[in-house]
Amino acid sequence: MYSHFYKENKQQIYDIGNNAMDWVVKNLEYFDLQHEISNSFRWRLKTYVELVFLSNYLMRTSLWKNDSRLEVIQDFIWKVWERSKLTELIHHDPDGLAGLAIIAEFAKETNYRDQSLSFTLKKFRDFNYIDLLKKIPFRVIDLKYSLERAGIENDLPSYKSLYNETVAGKKAPISYMSTMDIYSVTHTIFYLTDMGSQPIEQILTMNEKSYLERLVLQLLCVSLRHRNLDTAGELIMCCNFLDIPKENELNQLLFQTFWDLLQYSQMKKGSIPSPTYQDGTKEPSDSRREHIFKHSYHSTLVIIGSVTSWFS
Repeated sequence: MYSHFYKENKQQIYDIGNNAMDWVVKNLEYFDLQHEISNSFRWRLKTYVELVFLSNYLMRTSLWKNDSRLEVIQDFIWKVWERSKLTELIHHDPDGLAGLAIIAEFAKETNYRDQSLSFTLKKFRDFNYIDLLKKIPFRVIDLKYSLERAGIENDLPSYKSLYNETVAGKKAPISYMSTMDIYSVTHTIFYLTDMGSQPIEQILTMNEKSYLERLVLQLLCVSLRHRNLDTAGELIMCCNFLDIPKENELNQLLFQTFWDLLQYSQMKKGSIPSPTYQDGTKEPSDSRREHIFKHSYHSTLVIIGSVTSWFS
């Protein structure tokens, strides 16, 4: 039965990802740090770094390996980097250190040499940046993971000790979880599994893994009920990274519900609207494009990751 299910929805899933990739490439200008889509540099930096993070993941998988659109995205990332002065800005805003490490990983994976990246990261390593940044546990895991992926040594606490302090590690009741708590769960799983490339049992016990599997499936039900494709997309990635069985009949139903809702919700040009998106049909075309980008870029990036994880 699973084989039939997989063959039936394989094309459906790929089409969703393919359309989303088209949309990202056609809207790369809005990921530019110098674009005036927002007055907030931090917001523009966030969008750019998230594009880099996705690119890092796609380069490690087979689905888009020979896709020319990934090359276009990579070229864009470097063009933006070369005309920006991000390394200098990090000196004034240390909170962007994890983002800089994500870019350094990109440089490492693409064999791009930029001495300022490693110099700045090593400089911060010599200081007690944990006390400086005051990050919540899953953000410390984020920083630790990003530094390690970039090949930068660190003296941050172990993944297991950090996990114990997270929402998932403390087994917070689902009924009290906020959207940010769900992101804490998904990102914790992203980092502990190295985006699906290593078994989480290398860090957690089998009982802890079993708890996470149940938690992820329950949160996926909650996200689908609220039609939040952003959190649902990240949870689908977690299902794959935890190797949650797809052949289970109930899981099949849940997963197919996700892909059907996604196909129904995907906009005509390929973007995936977030829960904050509101149709602004009366707006001028440029304003409408910007509105769609602001309220769908993250969900669209997430869904490309979801599709990629499904085929990995």
